Amino acid sequence: MHTDTRPQAWDDWRRITGMKAEPASQQTLEHFYLTLQAAAAGAGIAIAPYAVVRDDLERGQLVAPFGFVPDGTSYHLLSRQSPEQDGRVRQLTAWLRARTSQLENDPEPV
Repeated sequence: MHTDTRPQAWDDWRRITGMKAEPASQQTLEHFYLTLQAAAAGAGIAIAPYAVVRDDLERGQLVAPFGFVPDGTSYHLLSRQSPEQDGRVRQLTAWLRARTSQLENDPEPV
């Protein structure tokens, strides 16, 4: 299954891993959440970033048979004001850094 929010994810995965897996059929859903729900319901195989799928893996709703590979994507926080000027941005930045650190230190599922 594909997601509209990252339509090249499977192509990127095949390029990075060197695997030539081709789907028997394809379906595109609007967001990672929908593809993960469909995969958990047994409708197919999905691809998603570890941070998005971590809770589903921990609950045993999904498995990651090939593990995870870095793909060079990243997220950036943008704001009109710097954290020094806005306490809300400062709080969010601190929370994101703590969460990112926690995810980076999680043992990667196999």
